[in-house]
Amino acid sequence: MDDKTLVTRGLLMTPELPAINETNSSIRYIEHGASSAQATWHCHKEVELHLVMATSGRFFIGDYIGRYQPGHLVLTGANLPHIWIADSDSQSESTPSPLKIKVLNFNGDMLEAASEHISELKDIVNLIRTGSAGHEFHPRDVTIYTQLYERIAQSEGLEKMIAFLDLMNNLVTEEKISLSTARDWQDFAGPTLRVVNKAIDFILVNYGQKIRLEDVAQHVRISPNRLSKFFFESTGIKYIDFLIKVRISKACEQLKTSHNQITKICYDSGFTNVSNFNRHFLRIKGMTPKQYRDQATLRLT
Repeated sequence: MDDKTLVTRGLLMTPELPAINETNSSIRYIEHGASSAQATWHCHKEVELHLVMATSGRFFIGDYIGRYQPGHLVLTGANLPHIWIADSDSQSESTPSPLKIKVLNFNGDMLEAASEHISELKDIVNLIRTGSAGHEFHPRDVTIYTQLYERIAQSEGLEKMIAFLDLMNNLVTEEKISLSTARDWQDFAGPTLRVVNKAIDFILVNYGQKIRLEDVAQHVRISPNRLSKFFFESTGIKYIDFLIKVRISKACEQLKTSHNQITKICYDSGFTNVSNFNRHFLRIKGMTPKQYRDQATLRLT
């Protein structure tokens, strides 16, 4: 496939992550969106808790792909690759970007070490440990967390730590689901991350077309074998499995928001065979496309 046919847009940009009240603090409060920043596919040794305030889109955590919207609350473990990408129609270049995501960034090992002497921390430490592959929470009342994030942002010293522990203690009791497949994620750096970011950008723009591993490799200017290796190391799944998950995610969005026939959605999402589409959909979502649409319709009524 010709490079003129397959184009990319600047979906993944160098992140600007301004931190507030981080001086001499073990808990960093970060705001995404205040400078129209978009994060790249990245990982780090700290644990993070993300609270979406505005905008919607897709999030990728390890080998998991899902949708986010305001009120979305997710814990990402240490060295777990992740990225949030806003829908293009939820952003406007003509108006200042609102605050989109609030993040708490902290060292999980710090709490684990403290729990050896303070037994009351063990439930929180266990939550972080089991969330090493990512947790998505379904808060009973998201305003509790909005207020606690605000307290943390405006506090310093012991008051900041108390607000943080209050928030984490609330999280322990919330309903949650695990996200990525458990594995030992590496702390990737430099060239590998840049290549994978460019490849993901390319896939997200061109998923509706026939794109082979060779097409993506040509775009990022490395051999297919090297790209395959980098991709698996960074995402935990093979290139073709990642592409299928992206296509199923796009199909889910159409099933929920449009009245298009399922056959049309199949082809619009990049599948060329309806039976393959149905098979992959059932494997990934645990139900047929029709059942998924029926459930989505019931939730809206």
